[in-house]
Amino acid sequence: MHGRRGMPRWARWAPVLGLALGLLLWPSAARAVPQLVGMTTGKPATLQHVCGDHICVDTLDPNPVVHLTGPSAACQTAMAGTGWTITYNYMQPWNGTINITSYEALDYGGCVMGAHLAATYTPDPGDKIDRFRWVQIVSTNAPLAGQPSPRVDGIQPDDGLPFYWREADYTDPNYTTIYQFRDYPRRPCPCPDGYTWWEAELYLADWYTVPGGGPDTNLILYDGIQWGFDIQCVPEPLTLLAVGSALAGLVGYIRRRRLA
Repeated sequence: MHGRRGMPRWARWAPVLGLALGLLLWPSAARAVPQLVGMTTGKPATLQHVCGDHICVDTLDPNPVVHLTGPSAACQTAMAGTGWTITYNYMQPWNGTINITSYEALDYGGCVMGAHLAATYTPDPGDKIDRFRWVQIVSTNAPLAGQPSPRVDGIQPDDGLPFYWREADYTDPNYTTIYQFRDYPRRPCPCPDGYTWWEAELYLADWYTVPGGGPDTNLILYDGIQWGFDIQCVPEPLTLLAVGSALAGLVGYIRRRRLA
């Protein structure tokens, strides 16, 4: 059937349908993302450690690691206090490969538990990188003395830069083509009946210079990953058995008293 102007009705709607389809497909087509490969699902995912009459259970969380599409609100809150000019670039991130080479729950001994993560980033030939950096944001319910949560993590915070590694590490020849990361966070077991969580957001970052733009404090944060661990302290099974036996004995005693 044709409309009043001799045009098929479906043809009159074709431009609108085409625009709608284009808008639907545009974000996925325009947004290249880093590929996440390797040991994304951690192993071992859970460990137990006997601490006196309790057991501490250390569990990777999240597991597998989560691909973060652009910095989170926690990241932006932590970076706001650094004094740097941050660009949160969601539309044109790098298109290389994040390879998780290790993700595991760890028992450090002495009722201290945590996790280990190691990763590399291999740039794509099309990545336009000025100075590659890692930026890590840590959130936890058990911050170290004097540290906020969330906070910008760094091995050497005294250099005044919001990057995970010291600058000498980034100029090491091993970092010229494959950019490496590793971290070993840990916390004491929260005995007798506590719960500790520790979460990190690890981002790809570019430290770039604006010619004639003043201080060299310009940073672009791209995609990243989320990883971490939980520690739960529970009574040791023998303690539970003893408590259960005591309760059973008490119930039996009450019943015998009633019968008497």
